[in-house]
Amino acid sequence: MTRRSLSVFHVILLASLGGNASAFGAGGNILSAGSISITRATLRQSPLLYRSPSPLKMSASDELIVKRRKRVEIGYATSVAAWTGLVAAIAGRAVQSSLSGAATPTLVARLAYTATLWAVTLAVAAVALDAAGTDRISSEPLRFLNFGLLGQSALNLVACAVSFAAIKCGMECPPLPAPLFVLAWASFLTAVPAFKGWWYGTRGWGTGKSGGRSAMTADALRIVRGSLSLPKISGWNSAGYLAVTVFAGCLKLTTATAVYRSVVDGAGPFWFAGYLIRLSNYSLISLVAFALQKESSGGTPQMKGANFAQLNFALAVALGAKAVFWNTIGAGMPLVAGAASASAFTAGNGINSLKKIMLNLY
Repeated sequence: MTRRSLSVFHVILLASLGGNASAFGAGGNILSAGSISITRATLRQSPLLYRSPSPLKMSASDELIVKRRKRVEIGYATSVAAWTGLVAAIAGRAVQSSLSGAATPTLVARLAYTATLWAVTLAVAAVALDAAGTDRISSEPLRFLNFGLLGQSALNLVACAVSFAAIKCGMECPPLPAPLFVLAWASFLTAVPAFKGWWYGTRGWGTGKSGGRSAMTADALRIVRGSLSLPKISGWNSAGYLAVTVFAGCLKLTTATAVYRSVVDGAGPFWFAGYLIRLSNYSLISLVAFALQKESSGGTPQMKGANFAQLNFALAVALGAKAVFWNTIGAGMPLVAGAASASAFTAGNGINSLKKIMLNLY
């Protein structure tokens, strides 16, 4: 007998028992007096008669949040792939030039240093990808990093637009360490998820556009005021990060002055674009150092241990390459020592973070 026929038979049997309950109830052997009502509670006792309701579907708002998270994750993944390709291309050119002897040591050091600058961008995008789709994207360090990625991408796009316009006007473009077209695409592919990550980190995954402009403006001002205010120092480690932040900030201010001078002195669009790209890199490095300083100033950690180590190692490599480049061009021992010290400090903190991860302290 099939499951359906058994179910029908069971219902008929219960109904017939209910109709003759008075006869049975007199003897008290089978059923008490009164009729049997076949309700949901009665049917639930029989697996042949009751089927559990189908699982609830996600609401429209939940589906929207899932789609938004997925789009942001895909955007960050695309950004990571773009910067990986750019870093690999520049590093490969540096290695090839060094092995072939076709380039001077200064050019090789410059290429290597340029690759490490973009490696910092790659590391920040990878950290943002790891935090995408989780509550950590709304944490203060991640909002700082997304804001920095967005600012760097905007400066890069302006520099590329100026260079493209100059080339369109017939001006000869000098040799560059990175192709402008690749840099422009990598910056665009980073700006989109960085803005979305910053937006959702500030506003929440389920919010609409209403009131977004005022909220984002307020958070941008909060980030700027926080980066300019006197940070909290809770120990030698926090003080060390503050020193790295000040060092990177000096590089940023020096480069900003060079950007201004290139405009005033009429150095040309390519000099302006080159300084602007360098300014974008130093701005991101200083913001990363500041985020690490705030993370090390006590309180509840808001960044995963692996992400903390990743950013430290990225800064260590970039600052170490800067020290090598300065030493190659004879920039002076104070500058070389400052960059080398900052590199050693961040590398040491990255190693300590890895030790904590292995000891399950994070």
